[in-house]
Amino acid sequence: MKKITGVMSRPLFIHSNEFLSDYLPNQLGRSEHTITSYRNCMRLLRDYIEKTTQGSFYSFSFDDATRTFFLEFLGWIESRGCCRATRNQRLACIRTYAKFVMDLKFEMAGWGTNILSIPMTTAEKPTVGWLREEALESILKQPNSSSKGIRDSTLMVLMYETGARVSEMLGLHLRDLNLFASGSSVRLHGKGGKTREVPVGDKATRLLERYIRLYHTSPENDANAFLFYTIIHGIRNRMSVGNVERMITKYASQARGKRQIG
Repeated sequence: MKKITGVMSRPLFIHSNEFLSDYLPNQLGRSEHTITSYRNCMRLLRDYIEKTTQGSFYSFSFDDATRTFFLEFLGWIESRGCCRATRNQRLACIRTYAKFVMDLKFEMAGWGTNILSIPMTTAEKPTVGWLREEALESILKQPNSSSKGIRDSTLMVLMYETGARVSEMLGLHLRDLNLFASGSSVRLHGKGGKTREVPVGDKATRLLERYIRLYHTSPENDANAFLFYTIIHGIRNRMSVGNVERMITKYASQARGKRQIG
């Protein structure tokens, strides 16, 4: 691709604040969940740039952000244990940012067209927790304010924000949470013993704090306790995938009943 002097030498993240704070919520009408997901994608891009280049992400330019670069970034995401659905979520963010930049600067049309040509991958057979974005957002609105509703909201929002598999979510222990006002994260344990630290937004942090106050107050509570659990015959057990399947099926039915999803 021919370099455009001046325009292409600008930092890749130069428009990120306007993209997240104005374009997504005010022009596209994206939900808080989507904006958090896109913000996390930007953080992952920053981490990837700092891990794989000798320079700072502040100086990483549009010239550097080639189609090949983004393909390598998406490959890196999958190598960390994420499924293809997560890879496609991250690509959706990159594509949306490319469209935004093209709208701001006509001179960026060539760069943006190259980025928009990156294909989505065919996702694995969908499992619970991986639905169309708009359908999942409708489901997230269904839980009520009861203690069980708070539990369900916490699990589903956290799964959505982190892009975790159901098994990774159910494998979380209290020790895997890092909750801070300045920025929280969770440590996910994937296939082959791989672990990864994933940032979470303010909404998920608030839900987690409220959930922990409700569900982790007994004397048996310790760092090794499963974050999400069920009680059978008075004994705490790790929540099963079947529990999550039934949970989301119930909320999906409620959303359909309200004609919020197709």
